[in-house]
Amino acid sequence: MTAEDWDEADDEKWCAERREQVREYLARQPLEFGEVGEWPERYVAPYVSIWAVGSIARPGDTGWWVICGDLPTDYALAKDLFTPREAVAAFAKRWHTLADWARDDSLWNGSPP
Repeated sequence: MTAEDWDEADDEKWCAERREQVREYLARQPLEFGEVGEWPERYVAPYVSIWAVGSIARPGDTGWWVICGDLPTDYALAKDLFTPREAVAAFAKRWHTLADWARDDSLWNGSPP
């Protein structure tokens, strides 16, 4: 499918599939999460989506952010991340740190930061 062929129905299908992927991912994690939003907070289909996940401790608030799409699915505590933009920046920083660690041969016998 080319960008010219992509339409609103494709967006809806892609986002619904990503929501289900987020829900399945969170179910495998060792933490409790609230409800996944019905729609991503931000997305660029078919590449990336950012999802708000409800807080268990503070119902009605975002407790977690999840990134999902054509990249590793990951989550972050929303404590100091108030916007989807801040969440994306936190994921990028985390992944950059892990990439640096992976490049350093002297650290391979240790644990990641």
